Amino acid sequence: MNTSDFRSVYRPKKFSEAIGNKWSIQTLKNIVISNRIPNGILFHGHPGTGKSCLSYVFVKALNCLNFKEDVCDVCKNCLLMEKYYPHGSWLADFHDCTIMKEDHLEYLIKNHFTAFPQNRPDKNIHVFDEFQRTRSSFQEKLLRQLDTNPNLLLIFLLIDASHVEDAFRQRVLVLKTERPEIQEVIPWLRRICDSEQIAVKDVRALKELAITAGLLPRECLSLLQKVSYMDNILTTDLVKEAARDYRSTTKETPSYVFSEE
Repeated sequence: MNTSDFRSVYRPKKFSEAIGNKWSIQTLKNIVISNRIPNGILFHGHPGTGKSCLSYVFVKALNCLNFKEDVCDVCKNCLLMEKYYPHGSWLADFHDCTIMKEDHLEYLIKNHFTAFPQNRPDKNIHVFDEFQRTRSSFQEKLLRQLDTNPNLLLIFLLIDASHVEDAFRQRVLVLKTERPEIQEVIPWLRRICDSEQIAVKDVRALKELAITAGLLPRECLSLLQKVSYMDNILTTDLVKEAARDYRSTTKETPSYVFSEE
């Protein structure tokens, strides 16, 4: 069994490794293939639905030297992203808006936004996580950059798109990330169990785990790892025991009707 954090080990490194969000992924692929890159993209959705994962793979795809339908994961740029993400890579700059101040934004605008793109000859890429934490004045400064700087690609990650003004949403490509369907989660969990040599006693255990975790991939991985510490055989009773003091990041569990097949 792998003793590393499942959430890190099984974080999607390619589009093909992500589950759910079919149309958002297809949109991102088409952007890379056509090279028609917008100046701004806003990802919004419930925590754990893949905003940061998709933005990471998208930046990787934009810089991949061998991109066709997916990143190659072997070229020097893919390896750089894998090694240095989220900090230190010269392929893109990543910013945590929970700690970012407006004076630092002014510094970025003056010294980095106007700089020649470091890797792609056409786009200087910046990713802003937890963008809902920013003030309207912060957003207005970035909106001006979107309107005036064609060399920029600004990517914003936030939970609820209503936290930004209509004018901002109208200026960027808005993509919503959503929970995958249970039919996607079950085979994904089974593959991970096989990889970790966790024996699945019955398929109901996988369904129990998926629903308990609210069908959120990140939460599924957390709960599965807890179960794996208890035993290397996955059963429904074991999932229920592991979930006894488990608290999903979601307050609501979607109701899904699925067969016993």
